[in-house]
Amino acid sequence: MRGETGISEETSSSPDSPLAGEGVGARVTAVFTAAEKAAEHIMSLAREEADDIRRRTHAEIDTYRQECRNTAEEEAQRIIQAAHDRAGQIERDARAAGEELERAARERRNRLLEETHLIEERVEWAREGLREVVGRLEQVASPDATEPVGAGLAPPDKEPAEA
Repeated sequence: MRGETGISEETSSSPDSPLAGEGVGARVTAVFTAAEKAAEHIMSLAREEADDIRRRTHAEIDTYRQECRNTAEEEAQRIIQAAHDRAGQIERDARAAGEELERAARERRNRLLEETHLIEERVEWAREGLREVVGRLEQVASPDATEPVGAGLAPPDKEPAEA
């Protein structure tokens, strides 16, 4: 039969029992001591688990940071490469535009030289025509028609001789 403490009389009366001969207070103290040891063990396990979680979390954070850093570096490299590509395209476009401007300037220069040459030819042609006109006018105006046509005219870069 059991007593009020829930411990059988056989256990309490047994000479081999650790609680034998002791009172209820000693038994309660033993239970509290065992509970404290169990609680300390549970707390120790909880601390170890918390430390393990903390280490894993730090490792995951470090891994995540490294992944973010790698991603940012890759993105920066892509941006830099795109900028280099764009700069290269701008440079090629600028060179092409410069070459086109130089080609157009050469064509214009050549055209102007040709036009200048044509104008010089026209001026020379006009001078020759004017010499002929002056010669005819001199023949008509002078009572002596013995002078040949154009004899009174000087070459284009010389002044006529005074008579």
